[in-house]
Amino acid sequence: MRKIFALFAVLFFLSGCFRPVLEGGVDGPDTGNGDNTEQPEQPDDPGNDQDTEKPEEPKPEDPDPEEPVIDPGSRITYTSKSKIAVATGVFDAFVVSNDFSDGKGVIVFDKEITMIGVDAFKGYSDLTGIVIPEGVTVIRDRAFDGCTGLKSVAIPDGVVTIRDEAFRGCSSLSDVSLGSGVTLIGDNAFAACRALNTLTIPSNVAAIGASAFSGCGRLSVVVPKTVTTMGDGAFDGCAALVVNVPDGVVSIEKGTYSQYASCLTGVVISNSVTSLDDGAFEGCARLASVSFGDGLTSIGASAFAGCAQLAGIAIPDGVVSVGAAAFKDCVALTGISLPGGVVSVDNAAFSGCLSLREVTLGDNVGHIGDNAFAGCARLAIMDIPVGVSHIGASAFSGCGNLVLVVPKSVTTIGDGAFDGCGSLIIWVPDGVVAINKGLYSQYASCLTGVIVSDSVEEIGDEAFADCARLARVSLGGGVKSIGRKAFYHCRGLSSVDISDHLTSIGESAFSGCVALADIVLPQSTTTIGESAFSSCGNLVHISIPDNVVSIGESAFMNCNGLKTLSLGKGLASIETMTFSGCVSLADIAIPDGVVTIGESAFSACVSLDDITIPDGVTTLGASSFAGCSGLESVSLGSGVASMGASVFLNCNKLTRLSCRSVAPPHLAGTLGIADPIVISVPSESIDEYMAADFWKDYTFGELL
Repeated sequence: MRKIFALFAVLFFLSGCFRPVLEGGVDGPDTGNGDNTEQPEQPDDPGNDQDTEKPEEPKPEDPDPEEPVIDPGSRITYTSKSKIAVATGVFDAFVVSNDFSDGKGVIVFDKEITMIGVDAFKGYSDLTGIVIPEGVTVIRDRAFDGCTGLKSVAIPDGVVTIRDEAFRGCSSLSDVSLGSGVTLIGDNAFAACRALNTLTIPSNVAAIGASAFSGCGRLSVVVPKTVTTMGDGAFDGCAALVVNVPDGVVSIEKGTYSQYASCLTGVVISNSVTSLDDGAFEGCARLASVSFGDGLTSIGASAFAGCAQLAGIAIPDGVVSVGAAAFKDCVALTGISLPGGVVSVDNAAFSGCLSLREVTLGDNVGHIGDNAFAGCARLAIMDIPVGVSHIGASAFSGCGNLVLVVPKSVTTIGDGAFDGCGSLIIWVPDGVVAINKGLYSQYASCLTGVIVSDSVEEIGDEAFADCARLARVSLGGGVKSIGRKAFYHCRGLSSVDISDHLTSIGESAFSGCVALADIVLPQSTTTIGESAFSSCGNLVHISIPDNVVSIGESAFMNCNGLKTLSLGKGLASIETMTFSGCVSLADIAIPDGVVTIGESAFSACVSLDDITIPDGVTTLGASSFAGCSGLESVSLGSGVASMGASVFLNCNKLTRLSCRSVAPPHLAGTLGIADPIVISVPSESIDEYMAADFWKDYTFGELL
């Protein structure tokens, strides 16, 4: 009977009805199964027959010698503060033994396991480490959920799937090694693993679930290009994220990656991508590195707007369009080079790029939009291609370090295009006939040079007035007239090349150009307007061509540096204050054709020591030489008939004065000579001079 019962027990065990369990099951989480220990079935009671002998239960510690031996399969080793019990059914094998000693445990199964089941170790906060067997292919939902003491785990290469919430809330987990076979990481799989900082996602992973790594605040991770699906918020709150865009993706849409704006630090875009849609990476403030594939052709509006840490970027040669605000406010961007296929830099494309120092535009760019580079305060190096025809409003406003040459191909410049630029040289385009007020003077703060095309015939009134930094002007061969105040108060203007066809220079045209040292007037010049060159303090020499018939009042007044002056033969009059205050003028030859010398014409020319008035002069205006404190000798020609009052007022060194006029010129008042002086006059006219008003106050000698 004993042998029959023993055989029955063995058969019962092999049939799966006898299930060994772990010791200490009460220490594990509640599985809902109560006492996990299964009791062997008792033989049926054969009625009330008291004579029937009941079989004895087999004793586990004394197995029948004929019972088969079970070879152990998989082993799970772990470290913990206490022994861990595992509920029945969470593995696809039976537990043979569960030994635990000195913080280390070994769970032995009757065969190789292929899964870590649902809730297998959920909530075991004492668990600090675990080695998962090689045969495991799936780690199921919540398998290690809430194992707050778990510090490291190695996922073997055989694991294919890590299911939802598998390691969620393992707040001490700092090191995870994922095997090469993993293809799926489920929703919240590693969510809230706050200590996790080391993780390499294998190249076979194709899908990462929603919030898979959310809350992993220390994690820096690289997503391989094999990943084709990423759930919402998969990396929310991670420390750093580098994404490799998978092959096959053609377009990157807004929100695909910008949802990871808080952690995205790098992007590697595959060759299959041809376009970045509007806002593709907008607001990714930590994005520092972008590598484009060769297939890219377009970068959409605001694609990288607000990527504050993006410092360098290489745009592929195949790109033909860069959208509006594409790189707006990329404050760390230092350089950009647009390939030859790009034909337009759209509005605000690089505005606010505060660190941008150098820009290279492709040869085919024809349009630069409004605010394209506005606020790029450090931009210093940039060449505008010859083919550009339009520069939009405020395109370069605030580029305080920029030295820029605008080619003659540019036919349209918007308002304030260059406001606040460091230095601007403009080539006036062909076809322009007149440069009028406001066309370029609006850039007074930065304009340093102007090159005028041959088509321009007129520089209009105030065309460049108050362009204080304008240093050089080259007027094309077609310019015939320079208008009133055309270059008024251009304090930095030092050089002007004037065309051979110029005929007139307007009132105050160059007045206040204190740096102007030399100017050559062409023979075609006929008129010089009032105050045309007044207060040009550095002008050293001026030669008035013979065709000039009129020089306006005060034309060269206060030209303090003027030392030599050549007046043309065509000049008939020297108007009021024309050369007044030319304190350096030491010599002057008045042409024979001059008839009138106006009031104060040469007043305060303190360096003049000798002056000869030709016979053709008939009138000397009042104070015409007043204040010429260095004047020692004056010879008045025979034609002088009228002289204003105080002609020689304060000419304190004047000791020699001769007048060849036979009839005493009419004096409107005293000559202004304070000290006694002997005036030489024709001998036959001495008596007449001595009798004439105001002349009679002087002593006369015979003219030699």
